[in-house]
Order: sequence, then structure tokens, then C-alpha cells
Amino acid sequence: MRVRLPAAVAVTAWATSAVLLSGAPAQAAESDCGSNQICLFQDYGYGGRMLNITRIGTCIENLKGWEFNDITSSVINNSPVTVRLYQDIGHGGKYVRLTPGEKIANLSSVTIYNNDGSWFGVNTFNDRTSSTC
Repeated sequence: MRVRLPAAVAVTAWATSAVLLSGAPAQAAESDCGSNQICLFQDYGYGGRMLNITRIGTCIENLKGWEFNDITSSVINNSPVTVRLYQDIGHGGKYVRLTPGEKIANLSSVTIYNNDGSWFGVNTFNDRTSSTC
């Protein structure tokens, strides 16, 4: 007999394999972000809660589902790919670009791009990330 799972369960199971929301340690650190991972941190200087993206190339349409919408203050890209942090859900709005190996300890003053790829300027992106790709 074949059992069919509801679509929400299947999507949740796939998403859980792609991303790990680190609950331990209570206070994350830069060293908690391993090789081939992209890590978003709630606080400046790689502190607070950490969202750890472990599947390279994974895009997250809406960080609200991971309880990480609009709270990112620092980020590490330990992956071999360029990563974008978007202001809006669904990879919309302005974005910050991180090249492989790049770290930003404080998103309050960073280079921001418009969604069409043109340069917007240097401004704050603190607590503004709603999706990643």
C-alpha cells in the first residue's frame, strides 16, 4: 500500500535537509560556521542565533518560515558560490552580495545592489534580510 504525504510535509522534509537552524550553542560564534556553509547570525560579530545553510545552491524564498526574517546582523559565506541576501521575500528588492569566503561582521554599512544588479550605494542592511539565494 502506498502512502501519500501532504505536500506541506514533503516540502518541510526537503527543507529540513537543506537548512539547519542552530539552537546550540545559545550564543553562536564565527567558528560555528563550518566549511561549505552559509551562516546568518542574529547579532553583530557572528553572535546570537545562527541559521546554517548546509546545502550549497539552496535558495530560501522566505526566512519567516525559519524564524529568521528581518533579524540578520552578520553573515559568513564559507561556500564556493556567491550568495545574495535579499530585502524582500521571493528574492525581491535590494540585495547584498557575498563572494566565496566573504564575511560581514556588521550589516549596518554595506554595499547594496538594486534587484536589476545596478549599484544602489552603501547603506544599512541590518535586520532587512528576508530571503537568500
